[in-house]
Amino acid sequence: MGLRIGVALVVTSATLAAPLLADTPAFDRPGIAFSPTTLPANSLAWEQGLPDFQRDRSNGVTQRAYAASTRLRYGISGGWEVQLAAPLFEQIDTAGSGQAFTAAGAGDLSMAAKVWLTPTEDAFNAALLGVVSFPTARRDIGLGTEQYSLGATAAWSLGQQQSVALYANVDLLEGQAKWTVSPNWSFALSNTFGGYLEGGYQFGNANGQAENAVAGGGLTWMVTPAVQLDAYALAGLTRSSTDLSAGCGVSVFLK
Repeated sequence: MGLRIGVALVVTSATLAAPLLADTPAFDRPGIAFSPTTLPANSLAWEQGLPDFQRDRSNGVTQRAYAASTRLRYGISGGWEVQLAAPLFEQIDTAGSGQAFTAAGAGDLSMAAKVWLTPTEDAFNAALLGVVSFPTARRDIGLGTEQYSLGATAAWSLGQQQSVALYANVDLLEGQAKWTVSPNWSFALSNTFGGYLEGGYQFGNANGQAENAVAGGGLTWMVTPAVQLDAYALAGLTRSSTDLSAGCGVSVFLK
């Protein structure tokens, strides 16, 4: 069924849901997309799943996957940042059709570079993210080979309280491509709480995965100007889609 939780799973993000504290840069979790801006120079962000979860049932077999995914981001200039990410622990439980087994361990490691394309704009922001994932995990947990990804997020402000965004990404694995497209609407609920709604559609032949259509949303809470808590859920829209993705996490900005 190709159920995998890793760096590219719910990587994250529509944290346009929290444009609430102007001095805090947008985090890349939670959500399908990533934020359309980068960190300030010489600053660091730590983003941690606590954990992220997926459940899928197909052909009488149910898989449940859990991942404590970690991402470290470092701003190297006003418009560039680098990232290092990996699930420090993953567990995939498979049961049904006369089988039952569990695979557990650390996930695949990835390195990324992100560029902010519109640092002088206010109402419109866009960024590109290039990622290379390395097969550091066991084959029954990770991808088993290198994966190359290129994504873009573009976001438009609808005033002080709302924004919309569009995300597109392509993953290249063993010569096969998987495409992801995701629209997003984010809104402020208060000075510290934000919410977002999003949809996602994946198609292509990479890793033998079928088409995947999901929809859902999440909430963010700026506990302090530098610490964000989040929770999200996505439900599958078709028989071939992942039934449920959900999770919670924490993101910390270190200036």
